[in-house]
Amino acid sequence: MWLPYHQARVALTLGALVSLLTGVVACGQDSQDDREPEPAELPAIPIDGPWLEYEVLPPSEADSELLLSSPYRYPTQSCRPTSELAELPESAQVSTDERGQEQLCVWYSPTAAAPEGLHFNEVGACEQVFTQAPSWFVPPTRVYASPLTLLEDPAFSAELAWAREQVNSSGCACCHSSAIGSGHSSGWDAGAPAVWTDTVTNARLYLLSGMIEAHREFGAFAPEENHGASRADVMIPSSDPQRLRAFFLSEFERREGSEADRDAAQAQMDALFSRKTAAPRDCIDPFEGLIEGALVWNGDKAARQLYIQELGSETPGFPPNLDRPEGTVWALRVAHDQAPFDSGELRLGELPERAVQLIPADGSAPRFESGRRYRLFVTPDVMLLNLANCHFTAP
Repeated sequence: MWLPYHQARVALTLGALVSLLTGVVACGQDSQDDREPEPAELPAIPIDGPWLEYEVLPPSEADSELLLSSPYRYPTQSCRPTSELAELPESAQVSTDERGQEQLCVWYSPTAAAPEGLHFNEVGACEQVFTQAPSWFVPPTRVYASPLTLLEDPAFSAELAWAREQVNSSGCACCHSSAIGSGHSSGWDAGAPAVWTDTVTNARLYLLSGMIEAHREFGAFAPEENHGASRADVMIPSSDPQRLRAFFLSEFERREGSEADRDAAQAQMDALFSRKTAAPRDCIDPFEGLIEGALVWNGDKAARQLYIQELGSETPGFPPNLDRPEGTVWALRVAHDQAPFDSGELRLGELPERAVQLIPADGSAPRFESGRRYRLFVTPDVMLLNLANCHFTAP
């Protein structure tokens, strides 16, 4: 059975982490002298002081349904009248609705941001975001013991608090900050007590810094559409990405992050996005490709995303900016509340009623040149392993 993107992703990520961060001890009939040495036992992390009362509960049954069972929901906007909100920062981008009222809009996406100083779900909501991001539940815990005396340093405390608020104003807070009360905080928690980065592993600190270029594969909104927040240089969309990168790097260095931690961070990104470099091959008639006018893929898995592209086009990625690569001739998707397409159900260039056409963006019919070769790319949902990735010839 095909898993939703977030479930497939956790399998890859956890597999990479297990192989990179733990040792494998032989269990065969080797003599004691021939066996690998037992890995050194890591020192226990103290759960004391403010950490004694810290606990993150699992998501509710309703949230779990969204997290684990819902198809990917494409980003849309949530808007609220500015009269319902507190004083807005200068970075807030205000528009006018059809009644002439000022409103503040936020994209439903983990790569989106509310204006600095507002929590993401004060304007937006997390239900849609839950379908777009990693959604397994791993209770955040203290994985590093920073001395509480650090909090007596005004400069450190100020940066720690500022970084927390950067997370809280971003869509990432839906899954990574108990402070906003979304009902789902997993893996690490910007709402944790004391030095909240103690819930973040060294490898993840390096990922959050944006030093691994592949973090851009998660997609991004332009700052002018995202209340000035950018994630070109840091994982979390931020009003000051260089400052946030410097914060995560300083935490990585303070905790003596190693080359192995950097390698683990890179391995996680490689595991997540290696599918984007898979080369297409020739479609195999009659199992895949264009068969008697119908678009066919091998197997009985249904699809929510289909692309026909010029040869050499990039593999489609995450919305909002990577799902319409240059060279795409025809692209369509199925909304989360509509049934996916079965193999052979779609005909070349014909748009069914329940499909949403991404390209051509003006809604016109795509044009295919007779005798020209094109790439067929089909997936069960956004960023899942493909059902078809091959070349066919237009009739």
